[in-house]
Amino acid sequence: MELKKDNERPKTTDEVRDLIIKIKLETGFGYTKIRQELAKLGIKVSRQTVKNILVAAGLHEDPNTGKDFWDAFLKLHADTMLQCGYMSKPLWTSKGIIDLFMIVFIHIGTRRIWMPPSTANPNSKWVEQQARNFLMHSEDIGLETKLLMHDRNTKFTKEFGEIIKSTGCGIKKTPIRSPNLQAHVERVVQTLKHEVLNEFVVVSEKHLNHICRGAQDWYNNERGHSVRENLPPGWSEHPEEVQTIKLKDVDYSTRLGGLLKHYWRRAA
Repeated sequence: MELKKDNERPKTTDEVRDLIIKIKLETGFGYTKIRQELAKLGIKVSRQTVKNILVAAGLHEDPNTGKDFWDAFLKLHADTMLQCGYMSKPLWTSKGIIDLFMIVFIHIGTRRIWMPPSTANPNSKWVEQQARNFLMHSEDIGLETKLLMHDRNTKFTKEFGEIIKSTGCGIKKTPIRSPNLQAHVERVVQTLKHEVLNEFVVVSEKHLNHICRGAQDWYNNERGHSVRENLPPGWSEHPEEVQTIKLKDVDYSTRLGGLLKHYWRRAA
């Protein structure tokens, strides 16, 4: 009789196999995203296991390959460092199309993001107010900020920097034409556009702000992140690990008309 090694993981149960197939059919998620949904349920499987199960089920096509991977060129534990950058979205009006602007902030250590309301007129007064709003938000959630990085966009005014520096936080401007130094916030902007904003035709500032609030909550509390061991940025604890799970014990919620999906385990 063959003895099982102490470090050998049990075989994947039929219930977990069925759940992997179910998630794939309902969402079209790629292998890593499915791993992230399972991690939130307390189930740890390798990406290769997910792939093997889907290939065996004839679901080997992976349309999200390349979208759910990100190898950060900065591999530091930056608990007091943030990046910010601008993001825009076209607004359809009776007089034509105009751009709405938002500032996106990301805390590098936790990967949590924050977005203040948008505007069609990002003048100095608005930018200064966003700096104050950011500092109030940081204080509310107990976020210690020692360094804020941003590019040389002229919308980041001198007054914006002075307000940030008034709390003892430093400002680091990246060199011209060096987006890689802003890799974290650039990736967030790409994710928000590709996975959320590109699916909507925005008709008002209020409409865009509603979408961004939903996207922010989803990103922080429901979307798995590879650097966070496939758990969302806002999760402080890992769920209890289990080897199998019944389909009836798994539920999912949606945001923004079903665009964003989140799987969770029912309480016992």
